Amino acid sequence: MLKLAGIGKSFGGREVLKGIDLTIERGTTTILIGPSGSGKSTLLNCMNLLEIPSAGTIELGERRLAFGPATKRNQKEWIAYRRQTGMVFQSHQLFPHRTALENVMEGLVVVKRMPKAEARSRAEQLLRQVGLGAFLDCYPGRLSGGQQQRVGIARALAMDPAVLLFDEPTSALDPELVGEVLQVMKALTRQGMTLVVATHEMKFAREVGDRILFLEGGEIAEQGTPEQMFGACRNERVRQFLGRFAETAWNERALAGT
Repeated sequence: MLKLAGIGKSFGGREVLKGIDLTIERGTTTILIGPSGSGKSTLLNCMNLLEIPSAGTIELGERRLAFGPATKRNQKEWIAYRRQTGMVFQSHQLFPHRTALENVMEGLVVVKRMPKAEARSRAEQLLRQVGLGAFLDCYPGRLSGGQQQRVGIARALAMDPAVLLFDEPTSALDPELVGEVLQVMKALTRQGMTLVVATHEMKFAREVGDRILFLEGGEIAEQGTPEQMFGACRNERVRQFLGRFAETAWNERALAGT
């Protein structure tokens, strides 16, 4: 469904992505893991065209976009592509002066040109879907971080994207709020949504991911099913990385029991 070939991205003279080849099948959940600075966020931003790749091609359905020094910018094509991808960020990025309902309605009215009554009905449905039916008229400042992130998910879903991208969606949340966001994401996988998720939540990755990619130095250094990556990975670097997270999780459980 979504195919990346030779995707590169440089900032100045620094090469951040180095020829990424990746095919994402419809209805699957792809997990991106790796150390900070490995290129996970940049890869997601390139998938959404928030960052324009320096090289390579992206195909989504029948749409194919090519990038490179000699490629002319086609804003119309890029906007049409971007509407097929939804993005949920680390920070919630909600409009603070608009209610949860108004935040979700915004794209429906402005981008999709939907009548306000229809947009309101759709936004209410999506907020109920993420467990916020009782918070329609609340402003972001009156919502918890987890609730704000769920509004962000509803807002992304409102555009009916072909693929939904998550960039560390729980990293800015207090630990007790992480679970409510992950539960919504798990529900999306059960509904057959196509997800690409950069995360440090290894338990979520193991339970929900169909495929896990380990990025390092702007390259896919290893990939496989959760069983392959967590249970039988021969890549020592991946084993060290996962081992550090297992140790951190054990320490957190020990502290919680004291």
